Amino acid sequence: MKERDRAIMLRLVITALLGVSLTAASGYSCKSSPKAGMEINGSVVDYQTNAPAKGAEVKLYTYHMNPVLPYLPPTGHILNTDFTGEGGKYRLEVSPDLMMKLEEQGYSRVVVYVAPGISGFKVVDLADGTVTTVDLAIGAPAPSAIK
Repeated sequence: MKERDRAIMLRLVITALLGVSLTAASGYSCKSSPKAGMEINGSVVDYQTNAPAKGAEVKLYTYHMNPVLPYLPPTGHILNTDFTGEGGKYRLEVSPDLMMKLEEQGYSRVVVYVAPGISGFKVVDLADGTVTTVDLAIGAPAPSAIK
């Protein structure tokens, strides 16, 4: 019986190794798992009163730093938009397809932005399958350190 068990075990090992080598030769990648997307939600308040800002437009952009005016929001191409409801709440989605396209194009961050106000934005790292909370304020004054 032992000799027969060894022969069966040897066949199993050879079959497994052959399967691994064929998979590697075909260019199969474990990275091909489907994306889950990402959700960004939060609330927007008025900078001076701290009251919820109903009806404010919140936008999601690709991340592009402004090399000339680095204090400005680093917004690029618009990806999604939502308007705040009761309590200043909003919700933005990065669909699984969009998540894949952004990664393919080399983006690792996005920008959540609400206007007016220079500090009404936040840079967020793309993280597949996560829910991120970003709270913002509208109406914040521009920096006065510009000379």
